[in-house]
This record gives sequence, structure tokens and C-alpha cells, in this order.
Amino acid sequence: MQRLNDAGLIEYQRISGIRHSEMRNVYREADIVLDQFRGGPYGVAACEALAAGRIVVSHVPEWDRKLTRELSGKELPIVQSAASELEDVIAEILSDPQKARENALKGPEFVRHWHDGRESGRVLAEWLDSVT
Repeated sequence: MQRLNDAGLIEYQRISGIRHSEMRNVYREADIVLDQFRGGPYGVAACEALAAGRIVVSHVPEWDRKLTRELSGKELPIVQSAASELEDVIAEILSDPQKARENALKGPEFVRHWHDGRESGRVLAEWLDSVT
């Protein structure tokens, strides 16, 4: 990211140590949000950035992407990138920003449907009904 920043192609800002209550403004000011590249599936930061309609880049294992497709019939609106591919992935976004923006516009609905608690409540209710 530093090379792209030094080349004047992006303005990279590493954000840490900020209160959660201030993150809404961070997301509003960002064009692209980088989530995690070593852990498991995407996390809270990715969901918050998706809800804000931002381009989110993260490493999401294929198993999680496949499950998302199977359950929702839709692709996960997070741009895939391993840490080692990040510079190339960001360069690709910069070369076709409209495509990335169109994908980002799917984020708010995705989060509203899958991460506001209603869907998990429905699944848990079905499971509880089946075991009682």
C-alpha cells in the first residue's frame, strides 16, 4: 500500500486505536476499506464498511464465499485478496473503479439481510422448533 501511496495513486491511511463510535466517520470518508488478510472469514469492520456502501477488500476463504452463494444465491460483495495480492487487486480496482463501486452498492442490502439479526433469529427458531 505504501508503494501505491508513494506513487500518488492512493492516499493510504492506517487506522488503529480509534473508538468504535468514531468509525462511522472513518467509513464515510473512505473509498476502499481493507479488512483482514490472515484470520478467518470477514468481521465486524467489513460489515460496517459494507453497510456504508464502501468497497471492501479482504481475504475471505473460498469455503465462506461458496456458503454465501449457496445460502443467498448471491456473491459476497467483498473483493477477494490475499495479502500477497493486495497491491495488484488495488491497482485493478483503480483501473475500473465503476465495477468496484457497483459491487460496493450491494453491501448495504447484504448486511441488512444477513447481519442485522433477523436471519440468524429465523435460523435459530427453526432449529429450536426441530429439537423440541
